[in-house]
Amino acid sequence: MQQSLALNSRHNSRSFALTFLFVVAVIAWSLSIVGCGESAEAARVAKPSELAQVQNGTSMVSPISGKTITKTGGTPAVAWEGKLYMFCCEVDRDKFIENPQAHSRGVFPPNAHSLK
Repeated sequence: MQQSLALNSRHNSRSFALTFLFVVAVIAWSLSIVGCGESAEAARVAKPSELAQVQNGTSMVSPISGKTITKTGGTPAVAWEGKLYMFCCEVDRDKFIENPQAHSRGVFPPNAHSLK
């Protein structure tokens, strides 16, 4: 009887340890996908030198409004996490700066241009 209890106790300890490790792995994985806290780099208005990296006349879709825009020297833009995002207007640019994680999903080049 005591041998049976000892086996059950070892089995329960092993089961608990495996469950604990699984939960820790799932939490670590989910934090790597959604992130934890704020980004290392805050979204900010792009510098003219950053905006100049994309050729004038390039067409793209604004991540906020979904409107097709054509890049000019005065196109509102944001630099965030090594990428340049461009917008149809300053209001949309400012919305993006407030919450870039919510608006950057599904944005593809030429918008979300990788900065050098």
